[in-house]
Amino acid sequence: MMQTPQMQQQQQQGGMYPNNGMMTTTQPQQQDMNPGQMNGVQHPGSNFPVMVDPQQQQLQQVNPPPGTVPLSLLLEFAIHRTYTDLTVMENLLPGKSDMDKKILLVKFANQTRQLYVRILALVKWAASVGKVVKCSEMIEFLDDQSMKFVDTADKLHRMANQLGVQARLPNFAVPAAVDVLTTGTYPRLPTCIRDRIIPPEPITATEKKAAIKRIEQMVLYRLAIEKIPPQIADLTVKNGVVHLHVPGEFDAALTLMGDTDDIPWRLLKLKLLVEDFQVGTGRSLVHTVQVDYLHQLAQSRLFGNVQPIDDLYNLLHSFCLSLQLEVLATQADRLIRLRYGKFLHIDDYQQGNKMLLSYWNLSPYKNGNIKHVVIVKIPTTDVSKPLQVEHKPPLPLMDLHLVKAANHIKHLSIERLLHNTVAVRSYHLLNEMKIMLLKYLKAESSHFVKFETSQSYVLVIPLVESKTDNEDLRIYIDPQSGSYMPTMPGINKSLLDKMEKDINKSETALLSWWKVLQKEAVEVRCRRTLQHLPIAFINQIHLFNDQDAQFLGSIKNKCLYLKMVNYPSYFLVLELIRDDASPIRITFKYHLLRTSRSNPADTSTTTVQHNDSASSDGRFNLIGGLFAVSMSQLLPTLTSHHDRSFNLYKKISDSEQNEHGTLAHYQAEQGNDAHVYDVMSELRSIVILTNYRLPFANLLERLRENGFEKCGLREENYLLKCWVDTLPEVEQVSAQVYTIIRSMIQECTFRQGNRKSKQWNVELRFDKPNFEVENDPCRDFVSCNFQYECHILREEGDNSTNRPECVKLFTADWTAIVRLFTPVYMFSKQLEMDSVAAISKKISIMTYDFKSITIKYGPTLTYFVTIYWSSDKGFVLSFGRCGGIHTAGINPHWVTKLYVTEAFNEHKDLLKLMYLLNDTLHPLLSLARLPDASLLGVSTKTYLAENIFTVIPLTATRYRINFYSIFCLDVYCRIDGTVAIRDASFSQFEYSKARAHTVPIPALGNFLMLFCDKNKDLRHRPEQLCDDPPSPAFGGTAQAQGSYGLYDLQQQQQPWAGSAFTLLQHQSFDQICAPLPSHNTQIRKSAIVYKPSLLEKFLSAALTHRHLTKCMKQQADTVVELPMTVFNDTEQLQPLFGSGFTTRHPASPQFLCHLGRRNIRSLLLKVYPPTGDTQTWSADEFNVLERYFQVRIFIPPYRFNTMKAFMTMLAAPPNLLKDFIQMMRYELAYPPQSRQPNPSPKWFMSLSLTVHPRAGFAPPGMSSIIVKEEKVLVFIQLTQNQQATPQQTTTTYPISIDVPLLLTPQLNSIDLLQPATNNASNNSSQIVYHRAISQLIQQIRQLHGPLPSDAAFSTVTRYLMENLVVN
Repeated sequence: MMQTPQMQQQQQQGGMYPNNGMMTTTQPQQQDMNPGQMNGVQHPGSNFPVMVDPQQQQLQQVNPPPGTVPLSLLLEFAIHRTYTDLTVMENLLPGKSDMDKKILLVKFANQTRQLYVRILALVKWAASVGKVVKCSEMIEFLDDQSMKFVDTADKLHRMANQLGVQARLPNFAVPAAVDVLTTGTYPRLPTCIRDRIIPPEPITATEKKAAIKRIEQMVLYRLAIEKIPPQIADLTVKNGVVHLHVPGEFDAALTLMGDTDDIPWRLLKLKLLVEDFQVGTGRSLVHTVQVDYLHQLAQSRLFGNVQPIDDLYNLLHSFCLSLQLEVLATQADRLIRLRYGKFLHIDDYQQGNKMLLSYWNLSPYKNGNIKHVVIVKIPTTDVSKPLQVEHKPPLPLMDLHLVKAANHIKHLSIERLLHNTVAVRSYHLLNEMKIMLLKYLKAESSHFVKFETSQSYVLVIPLVESKTDNEDLRIYIDPQSGSYMPTMPGINKSLLDKMEKDINKSETALLSWWKVLQKEAVEVRCRRTLQHLPIAFINQIHLFNDQDAQFLGSIKNKCLYLKMVNYPSYFLVLELIRDDASPIRITFKYHLLRTSRSNPADTSTTTVQHNDSASSDGRFNLIGGLFAVSMSQLLPTLTSHHDRSFNLYKKISDSEQNEHGTLAHYQAEQGNDAHVYDVMSELRSIVILTNYRLPFANLLERLRENGFEKCGLREENYLLKCWVDTLPEVEQVSAQVYTIIRSMIQECTFRQGNRKSKQWNVELRFDKPNFEVENDPCRDFVSCNFQYECHILREEGDNSTNRPECVKLFTADWTAIVRLFTPVYMFSKQLEMDSVAAISKKISIMTYDFKSITIKYGPTLTYFVTIYWSSDKGFVLSFGRCGGIHTAGINPHWVTKLYVTEAFNEHKDLLKLMYLLNDTLHPLLSLARLPDASLLGVSTKTYLAENIFTVIPLTATRYRINFYSIFCLDVYCRIDGTVAIRDASFSQFEYSKARAHTVPIPALGNFLMLFCDKNKDLRHRPEQLCDDPPSPAFGGTAQAQGSYGLYDLQQQQQPWAGSAFTLLQHQSFDQICAPLPSHNTQIRKSAIVYKPSLLEKFLSAALTHRHLTKCMKQQADTVVELPMTVFNDTEQLQPLFGSGFTTRHPASPQFLCHLGRRNIRSLLLKVYPPTGDTQTWSADEFNVLERYFQVRIFIPPYRFNTMKAFMTMLAAPPNLLKDFIQMMRYELAYPPQSRQPNPSPKWFMSLSLTVHPRAGFAPPGMSSIIVKEEKVLVFIQLTQNQQATPQQTTTTYPISIDVPLLLTPQLNSIDLLQPATNNASNNSSQIVYHRAISQLIQQIRQLHGPLPSDAAFSTVTRYLMENLVVN
């Protein structure tokens, strides 16, 4: 039952009387009455009570009102009908065609849709007729009430008039009452109740067994007396039931219902065995309704039939044959639609009679084919037989097994029947082709094989002799069209398509195609055999030579063309030779063809593959024994054009062999056992050997073209090597030297490297030279090896010049050997002379392999030079070092390598070279010790970096030494073990002139005389000459800049001492260039860390003295120069050079800066008191100044601005000078490196003579001491004492602070320079430190007031050192 949402809503709102989900089918009656006034019965919506009987309401729910049906029942009927239709379609559709399936599915969908649409419309209508339903319910209710009133009145009238008059009391049931009261039961019920309700007791097992045995006896009896068809092969009796089984048709179970003779057979079960696994997927082909009908029909025919079992068989057998024929027709239709298409056709189909199926009707190659038909029919004469198969035309009796399989349809598969039929006819057609081949090819060895899947025959036609059948031609018959289908692996499909067309038109066309395919099969086998070798198969070769082109044309149809990939100008032509006794036995005749490219501009040439055109340079037959070769050689010979040969493979002891090559000769010896010989192995060997020996052929040709006349090939350990007997002469080499080196050659051979390297390995063996060599391998020869690339020209061609050939490279190397041998041979002769005994102790030949020579030299034979010849550079020299702790890290001659190489290429004398290298070794080692670091701020240009020493070689024996680009020395190496040194600032031709941008070195001659040998070269004694040349900056005479970059010096009668050469022994020269032992007198680390030499100390003193004199010149208004005679102890000091000066301030001390002869390592400053004043200055103050000059001024890098700051302090008034001296005392007393225990100041102090880069408000490197009348600026540097302030130490390195102090002399007050606290570019930490320092300076001003005039800076500095605290 179902109620719509509208009906449920009406029930909730108005208490509508439920209709139990019933839908009325009667039309509602129209009545004009008030539902609320119907005899006290309240209608839904009225206020009157409703009188409803519960029993009546329950009856209405169980039994619907008349004329209505429950909605649930209606839906159940609809669903059941739909399910039944789907079940029927499921069983029937698999046997239908696709079109029938679609039609049935559409009809079913349309009918089902209409049914449910009607139900939906009915439901919607029932939900929308609320008022009609109400009226209908009212009418029904009133009718019911009226009927009850009438019935009540009638019953009351009858009781009053009829029943009441005749009413009497019945007799009491005393016996029943007694039974109930005494026994508690009522045994007087009728026995019919027991008979109908209680079932009878079953029979026993014994009775059941006896009954079944009796039934089996009756069944056997009836079977014995009745006729049984012979087709029922299986008949069994079990449990009183006989089972009749006919394979492929049906299975029936019969029994008897009694033991009399006239009782008919009862058919218990019937099962049809006709199945189609291709169409019905193994399920039954007959619907259960049809089986039930057939069961009833068979059962009806069993009654009153004389031969019931025979009649039953005929009935079921006839039905099964019709069903089988229907199944075969369905299979044929499906086969046509899915696979065969127009190649298969159902000519006629008579349901329950026969089916005609035609095949091979359409062929793309033949017209008017014979029609082939297979007929499947039901026998008409003997209906008990199975389906019969008939063929038109009849099948040929070639294979009885196939014919038998094609003449029955027991398997019930039309596709299998067609396959068997096609197999018979295909075998017949292929056998006719085999007979035709045997007729024309006497030694034909074709055979048949079968497809494993379809059992169809395939004709296999061998084309070449092989142990496998992968290269055979296979021909089979197309099962759809009946055409010949050739197949062959590795053959082009277009070629097979053309062959297929020809052999289907005429079978004899196979004879012409046989030769074509045989060539293709040979090519396929050759490709497979040579697939890993550098060989390319091409279709044809176009040549310009008429004779060679005519030869190739004559063998065009029986030859293969192979292109040598690594050698594009060579082609290998394989001529196929067929054996007359066996057509499939093939041998090769080999032809090697060498070609050359034609001119691309010649339009008359024939274009070949890859747009190349070639002309033949010769055709060569490859002849010789390939399988027993013990020695091979390559001998190019020229004969007539037709017999021109290039015998790559020829045995030395064999005569000319058969023209057809090695295979024919081998077969002649082996007889008929040709299968033992593998032609492909021969071909592979031919190709491998050709690829291996062609490089040697090209090599020999190139060798002869480049002048190597006597050359050839030999075999060594089964490998070839090319020997060269005569090497060409070399230009600019004497005949005597060439004859000598030629006589020393033992052998010259070319060998090929491995396959991966692809290189020529060339070995030249020479006799051992007649001089001793250290690294002697203890052999009687010297081997000289070369490696050259073996070009594989894949694109450029054989005549390419893109890359150098190995012969040209070898010619260049041979030239280098001969060129090097010339000076080596002369050197060997020179070593035999007695005059070179001294130099021979300093030289030793380390190695000589004719490509290069390596010679050791030097007193300890530590250094060596290697010499070899280069075609573009001449002789090339490279220097090296053998080792030793007393020598420099590298060979010092690398500096003069260019000049030494140039000199050797001029004289080409190894002995001269050894003299040169030994004479210049020690001076160059000494020069190598000079530091070459680059420093900033040495000159007035603080941004310019200058090297300390710069050694510039001018020739192999002359070197120029620059010191800070200011002083310059010339050093000449002499053959007598000395060096000549002079001041290079002087002109070499006129001593009165000096070079521009150079400064003469004062006292150079006297300095060098300290180390020279007094007995050597007394022509120029520097002490007899003037050794104090004027400085170009402020000389005594005006200078005139002249031509050639020279300027005039002060004229004098004799040359300056520095302009003359001073001779020094190598030991003395090494003494002034060697680093001195370190004496750490500095109070803090220098800018550079190294050990200076005496020469550097002297030149540094001269440079510092020059800075001093320049500062004196700049401060001429304050500084007064004093002559050396003013000082009383000059004779005791013995100064080489110096300057004295004082200031214009009263009580100013006198200063003497000089370099003494007794201590040439240091420039000294000596301070003297003022004349007649011994009270103003103390000796301690002078000692502080002198010591401060040594440890802070005369130290590397000897900056000018450092000297300028120091001179500014010396030129200050005496009170300021005393203050500066006190600050110097602080710096000297507490150096940053000291580790003195407390009490020590918290900060170390030092004067910053130049501006540190941290001070962003001033250029770095400039002088930091400025003294003016109004202001005095001093920079100091405070360095944290980490031992005294451990609580303030937060970093690994101590804190350094640059403090610019500004003094106002009028007020004697010191302030921190204002930019130091306001500079934005400075780092934040420095700004914080400066603010703390500024606060301390204010505290000093508050505590002390005006500072003392002679201790202002020192007081503030001391206070900062003791009280500055930073966080």
